[in-house]
Amino acid sequence: MFRPSASPPRPRVSARVAKRTGRLVLVVTLALVGVALLVDEATRGPEGVRSALPATTVESLGADGVTAREGGRTHRDGGSGSDSVSRGKRPDPPSERTVTVTLGGAHDEWSTSEARVGDVLDELGIELGPKDDVTPDLGAPVLNGIEIVIRRVDIVEEVERHDLPADVVKRETDERIEGDREVVRDGRDGWREVVEEVRLVDGFETERVVVADEVTDPVDEVVEVGTAPQPPAEPEPASGSASGSSSPAEGTDDVWDRLAQCESNGDWSAATGNGYYGGLQFHPDTWANHGGHEYASSAHQATRAQQIAVAERVRASQGWAAWPSCSRQLGLR
Repeated sequence: MFRPSASPPRPRVSARVAKRTGRLVLVVTLALVGVALLVDEATRGPEGVRSALPATTVESLGADGVTAREGGRTHRDGGSGSDSVSRGKRPDPPSERTVTVTLGGAHDEWSTSEARVGDVLDELGIELGPKDDVTPDLGAPVLNGIEIVIRRVDIVEEVERHDLPADVVKRETDERIEGDREVVRDGRDGWREVVEEVRLVDGFETERVVVADEVTDPVDEVVEVGTAPQPPAEPEPASGSASGSSSPAEGTDDVWDRLAQCESNGDWSAATGNGYYGGLQFHPDTWANHGGHEYASSAHQATRAQQIAVAERVRASQGWAAWPSCSRQLGLR
């Protein structure tokens, strides 16, 4: 009797192999989940909001940490700032700051990125004078909202000159006849000059300093005035005396008035243009040589008494012949 043959035996999988295969699948699955979590974390913003940057900007993990790019800036975990510069980081552009510029009392706002006050003035084309004042200093940093004040400073010189008039000093002397005057020292006016430096800020005076004060003293004119009494009158010559004999009394008003009446019709201010002046018709040389300039530059400008005083000097040196025609008509010689 034949017995049917048995089926060939199936190969059996070892339980140990099966366990190892299951563990491998679990590890691969967990690895994939971990990578997904890392990608998700790297693409989130600082507050947990996912960045708008695409996921491709997240670089692969390197030996020195994860490198990410946010907003155009490069950060390297575990690296230094100099490392980011060495990788080609571009420096931030200077920020704009608002400044107020005050010039001559006028204010103006300006937006600038300059770092120093002096650079802002250069940017605005403002030229400074040698004495101008700037606040803050030209080297001060430019902070947002700063006010730069420019004061125009000028120093001007003012000169004032004042005349110091001379006085006339009279000295009495008994060596001269009463009414006789003579200038023994000419006078000269003086002066005072004051120099001041004036400081102007934006056109307004803020300071005034005297830098020079020079004085030239005046010189007083000195005039000697006679106090000696007039000499006694000479007696009139006897009738029929010879020509050229002693003259009648000198200095009497009657004699000089009669002589003036003959010479100029009694006009003590006569100036007719005939070359002679005054009531007694003095020639300019005669007037000057006998001290007439003590009273006036010309006889007709002197008083009657002054003309008579000079006439006495002329009569003393020349006699009545100084008035040849009228003295003869009046019987004075």
